[in-house]
Amino acid sequence: MTTLSIKSAERCVNRLQSMPELLAFRQGMTGQFRDHPLGSFPQEFNDAVNGLQDIIMYRAVAIAERSLAEEGYGPPPVPYAFVLFGSGGRREQTLWSDQDNGLIYADPSTGAAERTAAYFTRLGDRIVSCLTEAGYPPCEGGVTCNHSRWNKPVAAWKRMLQEWEEDGSWEAVRYLLIVADMRHLYGDKVLAQAVQAEFAAYPLRSPAALRRMLENTLRRKPALGPFGQLLTERYGEHAGRFDVKYGLYIPFAGGIRLLAVCEGVWATSTARRLKLIRERGRLSPELVLDWQRNFASALYFRSLATREPEPGQEAQAPMLDIRLLDAARKRELKRALRSVRRLQKLVARRVDQADRPGG
Repeated sequence: MTTLSIKSAERCVNRLQSMPELLAFRQGMTGQFRDHPLGSFPQEFNDAVNGLQDIIMYRAVAIAERSLAEEGYGPPPVPYAFVLFGSGGRREQTLWSDQDNGLIYADPSTGAAERTAAYFTRLGDRIVSCLTEAGYPPCEGGVTCNHSRWNKPVAAWKRMLQEWEEDGSWEAVRYLLIVADMRHLYGDKVLAQAVQAEFAAYPLRSPAALRRMLENTLRRKPALGPFGQLLTERYGEHAGRFDVKYGLYIPFAGGIRLLAVCEGVWATSTARRLKLIRERGRLSPELVLDWQRNFASALYFRSLATREPEPGQEAQAPMLDIRLLDAARKRELKRALRSVRRLQKLVARRVDQADRPGG
């Protein structure tokens, strides 16, 4: 889809007034994308898909806010930001991704705190409901703005991040890395930037921060065996298939995310992170170009393996039947996995260097 057609889609979406209309529009556009050839320009295909997802989700939030006003709850009592996490935050959603999101609202006056919290609790519930109606099922891990952890005034967000930093447990660091992928979509961007700045200061305040994030990041290894063989699922309904999400995509995206933190660059999409890392000039352009090419391959294989869920069912993990790949595609898949392996080793070295005195 071209930039022009994305703009046309946005004009169309902005005229829609109800969730059934928005769902019908999304289903129609998804059908067009579903039949699109993936192989030639996977990064461009990804960007077009996510441009579409953004305008649909943006409209769903606007409809949710308007519906509360129509029911007598009034406009938002203070400015707020609706933010995305996960693949939405990274602008790497598939056609059938779930929703991962949060609300950050301006600190209310002391006397209005309870009333303001009640409004945004109601708004969070309504947004998640509207997005579900639009075809985005809630995140199974509960990272959605109808949960109090992800729906707070900005000062409470900052305190929560500081508590996770002090905690330092694997779960607390996992939450911090979720925030690392946070992207503003709707509302007051300054509020989102305030929380992002709090996260960005974490490695500067805590010498052990990068080490903790590295341990979390390296939990997912590229699914490539010691002899260069593709590692597939051994048991269950997916036996013999390759797990593209956790065997390739997540290790790749997580490795680049941590490298961006090490390099002191702020971006949320993997493509943007790689661009800024390249511009920073501390790594060879050839190395970064290799990652860019291989990450595009990761997006291709993830899209190839992702299937439309049956009505009433949630999207399944992208499992690839490697028997359907020709020899060239198998080489491409292995090349991308070797690239992730090199990336993880480099990131580990960078963290080791940062741990040393004067690093």
